[in-house]
Amino acid sequence: MRVLVTHLPANNTPDLLPNEILLSIFKYINSHDLLYNVANVCKRWHILTQDSSLWRSRSIDDEDMLMNDLQLLALAPTLNRVSLHTDFPKDEVLSALLSGSKDLQSLKLHFREGPLSVPQLKDLLPAFPNLRSLDLQLPSASHDQALFSAFHALIKLESLRLTGFVSPVSELLNAITVHCISLHTLHLVDCLIFFRDEHLVALVSDGRPWKSLKLVTYFISEAAYNYFACLKELQQLALIKCKSLTEENLLQIASLPHLTELTISENCLLSSSGLSTCFQIQPMASLLDIDLTVYRADDDVALAIATTCSQLVRLRLAMCLLTDDGLRSIILNASKLQDLDLECNIIRGQCLYLIPNHLPNLIRLNIHLCYNVLVNLNEIVARLTTLKIIDPAGIVLAGRAVKSNRSFAAK
Repeated sequence: MRVLVTHLPANNTPDLLPNEILLSIFKYINSHDLLYNVANVCKRWHILTQDSSLWRSRSIDDEDMLMNDLQLLALAPTLNRVSLHTDFPKDEVLSALLSGSKDLQSLKLHFREGPLSVPQLKDLLPAFPNLRSLDLQLPSASHDQALFSAFHALIKLESLRLTGFVSPVSELLNAITVHCISLHTLHLVDCLIFFRDEHLVALVSDGRPWKSLKLVTYFISEAAYNYFACLKELQQLALIKCKSLTEENLLQIASLPHLTELTISENCLLSSSGLSTCFQIQPMASLLDIDLTVYRADDDVALAIATTCSQLVRLRLAMCLLTDDGLRSIILNASKLQDLDLECNIIRGQCLYLIPNHLPNLIRLNIHLCYNVLVNLNEIVARLTTLKIIDPAGIVLAGRAVKSNRSFAAK
């Protein structure tokens, strides 16, 4: 809700309202208007806009940055979260952050001009010792000792996502896991990673209750896989490009009692029969999210997933070997599915007409590049009004309820 406040006339003084009521109103005003409009009404309102109760749960993201300059980062008395994918110069963003609140809980920084330098990261990270979540681009040369030491202050850090660096990262991971003692979620994205296996073993065997691991690596040894099976608190696991994964390894992973999200992508060595066997064991029934993008997953795998994983909410089988037989299995059995990605498969799609009756919760269907699909997709979204379909040409077809929600949001 956008609320604009200007100076009030003399006969309509803001002092008539108690602080508690004003604060309850101010909490609905966006950060920009709070600092640049409400704070200028009078001295009392300026003081109230600095009240920590108004800022404890606030975030600043790209939309806020479009409204004004970076001073918003510096002026906010405290912030919970900053999330930026920005065109602003890196040194200006860094300066504004360092001038603002140091109580930040969550920080995401991505620059279109490239990552922060090691000296900039060395200035930035120690300034926010209360961070619990961090999402960063790292420079290509990520083996600088100065960078390792920059993570030493982040003892409260619980979730770390690092993007787009090329480095032998074993030493960096070692420095992070030794000092970030609260860390339980680690995602390494779009990184060319050369693990030394002893460091990977150290990563998964240090005794901490890992909840989420996303690793892009070509080789994991049997010793490391044995430790993966001991991560009893693990909820999310992604192994990307890993050529060493075997059926036995996957069976070890499948036995994890709390695993709800599993990604095994860009791996062409594990056979379809081995994968379908793994998805038939009982612990897999708890999975809510499966991603097998760029994999040899075929109709047998789809049938195993559909019949075993009855709680499944999200399924990605993009660029696999799925035909209409496998798709029919999914539609008839995975009744709780909300998001289904079938991009670039060889389906014809006649069974898509079954979706409104059998997948009533589906809100997104991606059949981009499935050029053999010739069914009337408009008929499907007309029957299931909450559904959005990305058609073979990449055009979005939306049901009536989706369009209504968009119109309401625009207003």
